[in-house]
This record gives sequence, C-alpha cells and structure tokens, in this order.
Amino acid sequence: MSDVYDAVIVGAGPAGSAAGIVLARAGHRVVLLDRSAFPREKPCGDLIGARAMAAAYRLWLDAEDVRAYAPLMGAMLTTAGGQLDLVPRSAIGKRVLAKSDARVVPRMVFDDLLVQCAIAAGAELRQAHVRTVGRWDGDARVRMVHADTEAGSETIAARSVVIAGGYGCQVASGVARSNRDDGPPRGIAIRGYFREVASPPDRIIFMLDQWL
Repeated sequence: MSDVYDAVIVGAGPAGSAAGIVLARAGHRVVLLDRSAFPREKPCGDLIGARAMAAAYRLWLDAEDVRAYAPLMGAMLTTAGGQLDLVPRSAIGKRVLAKSDARVVPRMVFDDLLVQCAIAAGAELRQAHVRTVGRWDGDARVRMVHADTEAGSETIAARSVVIAGGYGCQVASGVARSNRDDGPPRGIAIRGYFREVASPPDRIIFMLDQWL
C-alpha cells in the first residue's frame, strides 16, 4: 500500500489540531478528520484559560487574532443578595494577573484558528465521519480508518491514529473496547450571546441562584 499517512487524527478540535500542528511541524504527513465543517459551533462556555492560551501561542496562534477578546482581569459574582466584583487590589496581585492571559473567545473562532495553524504547518483537513479503526491484514503496523465522506465511504491508511474526538467519542470507545456506561445525561449545555450588556468586558461573570 503506497498511500499511507504517518498519522490520522480523528477530531479537529483543540486537542486534535494541537496534535496535528506538532506532528506536521516535525515533518510527518498528517490528515485531520472531523465530521463538521470549520468554522463550527460548539456548546461551551468559551473560556480559554491562561495555560491554554500560552499553549496556543506556542502552537503558532497569532495574538492579533484574539485581540478583540479582552484578557480577563477578574470575576463578578451575582446573586439574589447583590453583586461582588473580584479583582486584584494589591500591586502584587495586579502584577501577577497582568501576566495571565485568560480570555473568553467563541469556540467557533478559537477552534478554527487552531485548525488553520495545523493547515499552515502542513496538515490536511478533511470533513469525514469516522466509523471504525482497524488493522490492515497486509501489515499489522498499518491502521485502517473507515469513514463516511461527502463522496461516500472511504478507507484511509495510516501508521498511527490519534483519537481526539472528545467526550462521548464512539470511535475511542471502540478502539479501547470499553464497556463503560456513563448512564443518562446529568446536565444540558445551553449557550447564548447578548449584545450591549452593561458589565465590564474584562470580567467573567458567575450568576448564582438565578436563571437567565
């Protein structure tokens, strides 16, 4: 078999894109597979912590691309009894926080930026819904990734497969042969965006004992 990738990465979210960037920059032939077309929505709180932002910068993310999203300088707690603004008051606290770069960036934006970094590093991106991962009978070192694409069913060969499909990824469960049963969902993620909100742009707000 001649057309064999060095790595197939299942899932092009932050974990998959990060793996794609590192492998492609090391000279490996890499393809990222994701069932969604990018940019794509993802139900998430959009908070990118300081360590995650630092890692993203090391992976070629340009700071200019996230300039529109202000670094967080504190938090606000809102309850039925009032509001508490948590910001550093001392000079030391302000200096420490000044070195932090946590931001709230829509995942539709952040994830796509990392995907573009992976492509710039040399990785391929293809829209595909991966069904199963198996071995090739002709060479036990080669993995066969079976996926559904817009063109139909396709089999992609690779020397290694990275499963980065996130929570609930059926491909990961199949490869690990896990019988884990997480039971019924324990919560529902609901996200919305609001315009002209009268609150500081550099705070993350926690609303307790209230419903929006």
